Amino acid sequence: MSILKKSIICFTLILSLTNVWSQNKLYVYQDTIKKPLISTIEVLGLNVGVNRFNLLTKTDKELSEVTLASWKSNLTYGLEWDWDNFGVNFIGHPYQGAHYYNSARTNGFGFFESAPFTFMGSLTWEMFGETHPPSGNDLINTTMGGMFLGEIMYRVSHLVIDENSFGFERGLREFIGFVINPMNGFNRLVSGKMKYQGNHFEYVRPKYDGDFSIATVYLTRGVNIPHVKTSYIIDGALNYGEPFDERISNKKPYDLFSVEGWLRLSKDTLSNRHFSIYGHGNLFFKDISKQESFNKHGIGLFQTYDFFNGGLIEIGDMGVSAGLISHFKIGKEFKLKSIILAGPIILGGSNSEVVDPRKYSDDLSNNRDYIMGPGLQSKIEIELASNKFGDIKFKHHFWNIFIASGPAGVEHLQGYSFDYELPVFKPFYLGSRYLIYNRNANYNDYDDINKRIDELRIYANYRF
Repeated sequence: MSILKKSIICFTLILSLTNVWSQNKLYVYQDTIKKPLISTIEVLGLNVGVNRFNLLTKTDKELSEVTLASWKSNLTYGLEWDWDNFGVNFIGHPYQGAHYYNSARTNGFGFFESAPFTFMGSLTWEMFGETHPPSGNDLINTTMGGMFLGEIMYRVSHLVIDENSFGFERGLREFIGFVINPMNGFNRLVSGKMKYQGNHFEYVRPKYDGDFSIATVYLTRGVNIPHVKTSYIIDGALNYGEPFDERISNKKPYDLFSVEGWLRLSKDTLSNRHFSIYGHGNLFFKDISKQESFNKHGIGLFQTYDFFNGGLIEIGDMGVSAGLISHFKIGKEFKLKSIILAGPIILGGSNSEVVDPRKYSDDLSNNRDYIMGPGLQSKIEIELASNKFGDIKFKHHFWNIFIASGPAGVEHLQGYSFDYELPVFKPFYLGSRYLIYNRNANYNDYDDINKRIDELRIYANYRF
């Protein structure tokens, strides 16, 4: 089966699943009773289960053969930078952390209250789940990334589950909710909530929008690329919550979030790693608009997460940024939306040609080919929308990473994207996106590196 046919099949399946959460009202039981003992047991149980699985399946067997001696060694050794590959550190550990997080979140705890359980899961894994010395970067990535992914998994699964539904629809909703958030599904299963019917309150359904698209991708410019490379990508985005929704005036953490991810479906000679997910969610938000004004403004504090892993480009970060969101009405036809974010990167990473894997491990298959360190970032997103003329979008993201693990220096990274989407027949659109990636690496002991990669995407888009 060709890549294009696979893309169409996946796209059709996605469209069919959007009907599962297309209704206006939603009834779902939400626990308000906090269960610290059950949450702790689940967190520790996850670590025991993963360790035993790795040992029995001989996946990382040597790392899984923990003993009292390895526990003592880890407790006295201290923290180090590990040698795991980029995907393990910047998406694997955050996803693991999301399960720790939801062990508490789905047992009655709030966003910030679930953070200590996430950290506890990461710390006990580093100390007692592996023979390898504990890693400080894993504690950061697992905790911060786990909170980001975990809360999104929690929110999206609650968009799907409806305890007022029944029959096949109910079963489908519970199954999809389980896939999205396994810990929520597990707790609903063992508690019997999967069978609850009626007699539950209705909560205010947040506004949201998003899209799915299939794109043909052309690499038009890059270092050491002898000719244009073509591939196919499935892309999905979700904007959850409306900044100026008067129904929810007191915004809690992640009442507003945006997340986008894409999967490259073709295998080319550049790399076999083609998956990215990135976004931001509010920790605090306040509407500062003047009453009865057509233009709206709000300020807030946002958690940011980026994982770009396309082979030629690897960028990851866990950060916190101050932000300004603005909505403008321009005449009767146009609407302008913008968001500006800026703040520190708690931990970031980027691939580098001068990183020598042998400095981190004798096993070159570990392929530690990237730097890590704290830094600064900024993000600007602007969208000009018109029902008649289509939408124009511009995004710019800047990362400045001060290298703490790897060759001394600084990585300066920038990403630009320009989109134009034209309605064919709603909710279907045709669009094009031009992306530019710039990297300027300044090392103390190596020559500077300057790189630019351009990419053109032509896509079909479905909005919901």
